[in-house]
Amino acid sequence: MVRGEGTKGRGPKMEALRLKDWVALPFPRGRPRANPKANGPTTERERGAGNQGNNREMADEGTQRRNNSEFNVEGQDGITRRFVKLIKNPFFGKPDPTIAKEWLARAEKILDTARISNSQRLVYTTFMLEASTERWWKLLSMKWKWEGVPSTWENFKREFTNKYVPVVTQEKREVNFIKFEQQNMSVSVYESQFTDLARFCPHLVDIEERKVRKFVKGLNKDLRDKLIPLQLQTYMAVVDRALAIENDLEEQRMLIQSYLEYHHTVDRETIIVGM
Repeated sequence: MVRGEGTKGRGPKMEALRLKDWVALPFPRGRPRANPKANGPTTERERGAGNQGNNREMADEGTQRRNNSEFNVEGQDGITRRFVKLIKNPFFGKPDPTIAKEWLARAEKILDTARISNSQRLVYTTFMLEASTERWWKLLSMKWKWEGVPSTWENFKREFTNKYVPVVTQEKREVNFIKFEQQNMSVSVYESQFTDLARFCPHLVDIEERKVRKFVKGLNKDLRDKLIPLQLQTYMAVVDRALAIENDLEEQRMLIQSYLEYHHTVDRETIIVGM
């Protein structure tokens, strides 16, 4: 038994107690002390002040626990408000795979940034489903419950993609990406559309080397011939160099055009004078 006020000192058990052991014990009426003369109050007034201090500490601990609870609740509401604000629009299930893909990707990006656990991701995401998508989710969640399928984030992403980004559409996008070439586009426009198409077939660009090779292959011949010997290893390095080469080629083209226009004008004036 641990003694409080009135003891002459601590027993051997009290000396061995660690801080967490002391916290776990029932709070005594007074503060235990090893040497009453050196460390603790010796008068009734001092002991009374000590008891009042203990009572204040207990009250402060209770207040702190309540504040922590309120903070958690407020924090949860804050995350919900931020999620709704950042995702901007609910998902209504429009027949456009691009919208569905981008909406899910944006939701996951926000959840990753906020470090939301997998168990809570469904709560936030399904809250933003509206109209037919909300009905779809209710039926799906009931089906999962009947069949014993875990309500996980990965399962939700798979079902959402199968429903709103169908396989046929993904296959069509994949074919378009494989055949995609620069043609009359500038490098910046080509790169933008390349990135957009690549989102629907990430398995074709999941390795940096493969992504670089596909990007270079789709460029026009004059750019491709200058890039291949450089053997650049990263996608951004290839894009930056392609933009620089395009700029150099454009400057050369303008110089040649100016030169030809100048000589055409001079030759014409010479002919007129000769006449």
